[in-house]
Amino acid sequence: MDRSLRVGCIILAIFSLLFCTLTLMPLPVRAQTVIATIPIGGVPYSVAISPNGLYVYVTNIQDDTVSVISTATNTVTSTITGFNDLTGVAVTPNGNFVYVTNGGNGTVSVISTSTNTVAATIPIALPGALAVTPNGKYAYVLSSNNLVSVISTATNNVTAALNLDTNSENPNAIAVTPDSAYVYVVDANGGISEISTATNNVTATIPLVIPAGSSLGSSRADSLAISTNGAYVYVTYPGQNSISVISTATNMVVTNITVGNSPYDLAVSPNGEYVYVTTGNDMSVSVINTTTNTVTATVPVGSTICGGMAVTPNDMYVYVLCAVPDSYYGISDGSVSVINTNAPAPSPTPTATPVPSPTPTAALSPTPIIATPTATSTPTTTGTPIVAQAPATPVFPTLIILPLFAVIMLLLTVFIRKRISKKHKT
Repeated sequence: MDRSLRVGCIILAIFSLLFCTLTLMPLPVRAQTVIATIPIGGVPYSVAISPNGLYVYVTNIQDDTVSVISTATNTVTSTITGFNDLTGVAVTPNGNFVYVTNGGNGTVSVISTSTNTVAATIPIALPGALAVTPNGKYAYVLSSNNLVSVISTATNNVTAALNLDTNSENPNAIAVTPDSAYVYVVDANGGISEISTATNNVTATIPLVIPAGSSLGSSRADSLAISTNGAYVYVTYPGQNSISVISTATNMVVTNITVGNSPYDLAVSPNGEYVYVTTGNDMSVSVINTTTNTVTATVPVGSTICGGMAVTPNDMYVYVLCAVPDSYYGISDGSVSVINTNAPAPSPTPTATPVPSPTPTAALSPTPIIATPTATSTPTTTGTPIVAQAPATPVFPTLIILPLFAVIMLLLTVFIRKRISKKHKT
């Protein structure tokens, strides 16, 4: 074979090997790290992020304030005062209002996000955690007397109230399914109640299962969150250092995930691929892959206790409430740690201009029903569980190498054909 032909074949083989290697090799995963720490005051308790991702709202239980953080600058742009023993916080889907609970005077305050002032006050005894339905029609508020109150966001009046199961005690966490059809409530005993928003009745209770060798105290549940497809409920059990995964189709535990020491709060990424869990005693955040239900990363947040958390709508950042150990409530000197998730498809950087807040339009409300729950009721299936899709394999190498490889192949083919043709003529 002619020397030039041999060289051409060798070059072709090398580029073929390079193409296969780079195409099949995924890009390295960048580490998730804390990129900012924002001081906010005393004892941060709960956190929520506006739907447009521009602002973070934090309730501070020690100084009874709400801190408003701009995600564009990661600084506190406003501090709202006039509350009493603040606990829960939730933002309406249109971003126009923030609901916060005042445990000290038995009220729920409605904050207008356009002015950062209180626009309404709703009396509710012993309020705690709360959640707004994704359709924006209702806010469900938990009370320590086992009562769940339903607020119409159109009128800011309580339209219904229901009692939880008699075995429930101090309900402390609440979440709503993405279709606004069901509300899940977890209490201090670790029991979970499912509430239908159509009837405001408890349609199912998930019994507490105490593992062998554990005590009732170790089975206390602190928080819960629902997957973005509505198929699963995630519940933290600090005493067991684990997360229970419950199928909403069967209302049964499908698996338990071991995490760090004393898991407190958790949040599901909007793309459904990950669950982030704060582990208080480890002063870190555990990252759970929802496809494999395993911890894939642990992000340290420094020498502070981790509490509540929330993920931005573009999946890019996790805001974690932190505090230094002290005598008052066990923590003080509050701050917010910002974790960069290094999501593969970031959204454009938002501007700091708030969205105007029009007056909410009245929504049709179902007839309020106050009823005692029936534990034997058959739960309505919310759909076949769908496991979240795994993160897509990076395609960046293929997009670059494939055109280059095609051009080189074409040039080599032309070159070899000319050499063969010339050789035959001679």
